[in-house]
Amino acid sequence: MDGDYVTPATGKFMYYQEPKMQSIDPWLGPVTGKTVSKIHGSLLNQTNFCGLTVRYGRTNVAPTNV
Repeated sequence: MDGDYVTPATGKFMYYQEPKMQSIDPWLGPVTGKTVSKIHGSLLNQTNFCGLTVRYGRTNVAPTNV
């Protein structure tokens, strides 16, 4: 803040590359849920993801397999 202060903080920042989706199957389904979706792409299994979720409209779902 004043150019001289150094914090003793030890927090780490984790960065990840932006995932790239190539396809989603099925691309349409019922709003009642329980439809298995498969998302194909790259950079989807990075170890430093925090709280990975998939959003369907207003619903967030945690993946069961990556």
